[in-house]
Amino acid sequence: MHALVVETPDGRVRRDPNVQVRGSGGMVPDDAEVVVVREPLRSEATSSGLTLTGTWAGAPAPTVLAYLR
Repeated sequence: MHALVVETPDGRVRRDPNVQVRGSGGMVPDDAEVVVVREPLRSEATSSGLTLTGTWAGAPAPTVLAYLR
């Protein structure tokens, strides 16, 4: 697991990462459109096909962050 470095008014601070992101894998078609889910917990995003999901405190179940259409 990699450390997370965050810029703060006092400079860079190293923190333990609290997010896990996973891709569904597979080949991406040349004509695929990437859809970024701007509000993952408020949107009803598709989970079919190729997706990028994440989990974090408060969202322990995989949540769709982006998908191909």
